[in-house]
Amino acid sequence: MATNNRGGNRSRSRNNNPEGRNQYSGWTDTAKDRPFATAAAAAAAVGAGVFLWSRRNQISDQLTNLNDQISAFDRVRTKMREQLQDMHPEDRQQIEEASTVLRKSRASQGLPTTMTITPIEPPRQ
Repeated sequence: MATNNRGGNRSRSRNNNPEGRNQYSGWTDTAKDRPFATAAAAAAAVGAGVFLWSRRNQISDQLTNLNDQISAFDRVRTKMREQLQDMHPEDRQQIEEASTVLRKSRASQGLPTTMTITPIEPPRQ
């Protein structure tokens, strides 16, 4: 009669490897054979965890600062767009032409172009 190991037969080991070695026995054997190396590896792991834990505030502060910078840039961009909308159409056209020349100059020198200015509709009167 065939039996399965799902029932209450707890006398058998958890070894399900046909070669006879338990999948967990490799590192435990090493831990028994080399206790100082095992202790050193455990200490290194704890040290790495402590280091990362100590840096969490610094990383959080850096992300906060980056978010603040992005918000400041967004406020400046919004204010510039509002100022452009309030300008006389001829003045706005001159600024758009100057921006085009500046972007072309930067592109020819390999400098990054910051953003593309989209045409703004004249204010409705």
